[in-house]
Amino acid sequence: MVMSSKGPAGAPVVIVAAFYNGEEEIGRQKFAKLIELGPIVNRTGMMPSEVVNTLQNAVLPQGANYHLTGTIRGEGRLQSEAARDIFNKMIEMTGAPGACLTDGGPVFSIIWQFINLKKVTSLPADASALRMRTASPCMSMVIRWEGDSTEASKDAKDRVTRLKDFIVQALEHTFPNGLGENDTGYGNFGA
Repeated sequence: MVMSSKGPAGAPVVIVAAFYNGEEEIGRQKFAKLIELGPIVNRTGMMPSEVVNTLQNAVLPQGANYHLTGTIRGEGRLQSEAARDIFNKMIEMTGAPGACLTDGGPVFSIIWQFINLKKVTSLPADASALRMRTASPCMSMVIRWEGDSTEASKDAKDRVTRLKDFIVQALEHTFPNGLGENDTGYGNFGA
């Protein structure tokens, strides 16, 4: 699921990319409740992996300025209030005054992964290139902005860091036994 402060139509948006590796009809059955919500756009269907790998190209244009970071969330259920608060904070931070605020942005995207990590955590840490072997799903945040000034870059990084801090606090409830070994965050995104 992606929360973005600026979707294809220019307004804030929530995009859900459901994935099922198998027959299309079984996939539709597995995601029936989601489809029944009546999304504004429904592009569910069979897709070759080459197409799936290009789905983010339009929102991540080459040559723009980006800063990527991430964190993890626990195994506890994501509460709708927390998700709403995070979305609202992202929108608030998008429009806050600062050096990276221009007519075109900044643009925040929060990418949530709702995947089963049992297979990943069943392998030893040195079995593949994936360093993180936690059972907690990752969550990445990216900010895109215009302007190549040092001030704009510092402002953008500060915004995404403050949003990350807010998210970590909002997701405390998903770690019923505390962060434990997960307190290092998600290493692939420089957390």
